[in-house]
Amino acid sequence: MITSNNVVLQDFAIEDAKGDAIKVKGVDGISFIRVRTEWTGGVSSDNGAYGLYPVESKNVLIDSCVAIGASDAGIYVGQSENIIVKNSRAEFNVAGN
Repeated sequence: MITSNNVVLQDFAIEDAKGDAIKVKGVDGISFIRVRTEWTGGVSSDNGAYGLYPVESKNVLIDSCVAIGASDAGIYVGQSENIIVKNSRAEFNVAGN
């Protein structure tokens, strides 16, 4: 879990996370750029709930990201403010197909 302010996550992938792929909580200033989260075994309730999961955060940028196979939402931005999601895809998630 990321709890630091002004973080840039860029150009990497997380596959088959045991829980949420990338959880960010209480952060002011977080950028996800060209990040991919994926559960490669296909759709399953055993997959982590969220791919990109900034919660209770502000000033969030999600750009050119992909989230595949989460058991809930691939990209979840609830309870956050000042969020920009662009050029991104959420596929084969329970929410955000």
